[in-house]
Amino acid sequence: MVLGRFAGAALIAAVCVLLACNSPNPQLESDVAALPQGATAEGNAPPPPLANTDPWPRQIQTGTATLLVYSPQVESWTGNLLTYRAAVSVTTPGNELASFGVIWGQARTEVDRETRMVTLQDQKLTRSNFPTLPDNGASYLAELGPQLPLATKTIALARIEASLAASGAAKPTGVAVKNPVPKIIVSYAPSFLVPIDGAPVVRKIPEQPFERVINTRALIARESGGSSWYLHLYDGWLAAPAITGPWSLASTLPLGLDELSKILAANGQADLLTGGNAQPPPSLASGAPALFVSQVPAELIVFQGQPELAPISGTSLLWCTNTTSDVIVDESNGSYYLLISGRWYTGRALTGPWAFVPSTNLPVDFVSIPPTSPRIIPAACSAGASC
Repeated sequence: MVLGRFAGAALIAAVCVLLACNSPNPQLESDVAALPQGATAEGNAPPPPLANTDPWPRQIQTGTATLLVYSPQVESWTGNLLTYRAAVSVTTPGNELASFGVIWGQARTEVDRETRMVTLQDQKLTRSNFPTLPDNGASYLAELGPQLPLATKTIALARIEASLAASGAAKPTGVAVKNPVPKIIVSYAPSFLVPIDGAPVVRKIPEQPFERVINTRALIARESGGSSWYLHLYDGWLAAPAITGPWSLASTLPLGLDELSKILAANGQADLLTGGNAQPPPSLASGAPALFVSQVPAELIVFQGQPELAPISGTSLLWCTNTTSDVIVDESNGSYYLLISGRWYTGRALTGPWAFVPSTNLPVDFVSIPPTSPRIIPAACSAGASC
């Protein structure tokens, strides 16, 4: 839509922007490769398109412009922290020729090995550079902030791996100096985790009789000065006397809160936690899951009842069969091993305490897990290797 008959001019603008931001910069070609088909650097063939499950660029509509965010170029991926930059085109009403710029950001990653998709969580934009705009793009950065996490929630693992290889950022490294252990919550029934970035920050919603917690993507709100909190989940609402819970199905709802939730969701200001594209859509009709609210980095491990263990052929290891998490038990010492975002943690019990364990210190039987095992640990995360 943006390039059309102005393809040549837009390409020159994009290259100038990236040169201005990073000149001289050996990674320039990877930035230009993120632009639309036909806008590639001379001598570089466009990469083969990924499946339609990972379409780029992603369009974001603001109140004043249409923005296209192109495929992120990875600068680093350490543990589960991803830092990136991305080319952005801005088209305003009445102007067919776009302005180009670059944004930088970071996100926490969660990898689904079965679908080979990466979910980007807690996205934050750190800076922008739009050399042709009067304010260097500061106003667009502010508008992109709340909308980008919704528009770019997932990205193909293959795309990240290709970007790492192209940039040369994927270099072998030793064990990270700091490997903080997240808060690990174990549940034996359907559960849901809602993260809050630190202590809850409550602000009044303008022109509304409600106030909400603003440092979380979930919608946690109450009547101004009220005693009950409400949280939207799936197709309904939960209520609690405090943000920390206990949460249960809401029997009544303040007038106007449901309508307000739809407005906030439509504006990209809140995630109603509807379950995304899950089929069938999750519902509170069969009961509410246990809800955990955490003000620190946390991971939720859910079992369907008490843990059920099965042996892994040819090893002294057991795998937990009734959870989607990677939980392994070493029969030789009774220790649990838990894989979270490419890092291993070990504990003598599921209740903890947990400690980070380098992959080089894993039991040697981890490398003997057969390829036919129901629980296959990636080679990059097995003993003697770095995840």
